[in-house]
Amino acid sequence: MKTKKNINRTNRVDIIKTVQTPLGFFTLTVLVVELILGIAVNATQGAGRVYLIISMIALIFFLCHCCRIRIFQTRSPKWETPKTKHIKLY
Repeated sequence: MKTKKNINRTNRVDIIKTVQTPLGFFTLTVLVVELILGIAVNATQGAGRVYLIISMIALIFFLCHCCRIRIFQTRSPKWETPKTKHIKLY
């Protein structure tokens, strides 16, 4: 029988398995940073809160810019997946 702890662990593993490209990893990292900044916004008051909100908005625009570059860039060997040779064993 699956317990709640096993279900949570399975969900985390599934999230990690879905990140298979550099852009996907970057996106997941930005989401985690946005979460941390969001928690910090709730904990602060005054001018510090404004700076945190501005940094969250800037981070979203930076992510959109990186996605745009990745989508419209020409083929680059840095982003391509390595080609493997298949060896016949029989």
